[in-house]
Amino acid sequence: MTAHFDHIGKNGNKIFNGADDNASGTAALLSMAQQLTLYPPQHDIILLFTDGEESNLKGAKAFIKEHIDILADIKLNINLDMLAGSKRSQQLHFISRGLNKVLSTNQLATLKNIQENSAIDLKKGFKSMSGARNGASTNSWINASDHGVFHKAHIPFIYFGVGVHKNYHELSDTYQNINLQLFIGAVESIYQQFIFIDNNI
Repeated sequence: MTAHFDHIGKNGNKIFNGADDNASGTAALLSMAQQLTLYPPQHDIILLFTDGEESNLKGAKAFIKEHIDILADIKLNINLDMLAGSKRSQQLHFISRGLNKVLSTNQLATLKNIQENSAIDLKKGFKSMSGARNGASTNSWINASDHGVFHKAHIPFIYFGVGVHKNYHELSDTYQNINLQLFIGAVESIYQQFIFIDNNI
């Protein structure tokens, strides 16, 4: 499970706090860590807090390069990047690749049912938008965050995020401007999906 803790930093006296991008993902991963301590999973879990995501995914690339010996044992990457959005954000989005390598057809159908009955509005796919991450089109969301590095290493992934919003890479990306209820629901939904995958992978 991955989340990047870096943001774009400072520009003169201006500080970009990055509450959604990606304090939300790192906070979610810390919450997951707490749950996993209380309720140990069936499988070994690496909780990877990456740096340099905003600088061409350097942290995730370093992890892959330095841990070639365990790559064959990594069944899935779950990447959390921008889960809280802005006050106007109403949906959590996700994309995935390669889940058919780790789950059966029936298990995938059950996972889809869990996603469709999530407590929040969970939508498959991201819109193509000007100004999206790295100028992202619909297809390039596959490489828009750390999950793209795992994908290139032939490791299945699920990526959760809200997509681009008005506070993306702006000074206004602060705690006061996130959708807290969406964030709480997102963490709960992702954790439920993780538990299902852990029990069935």
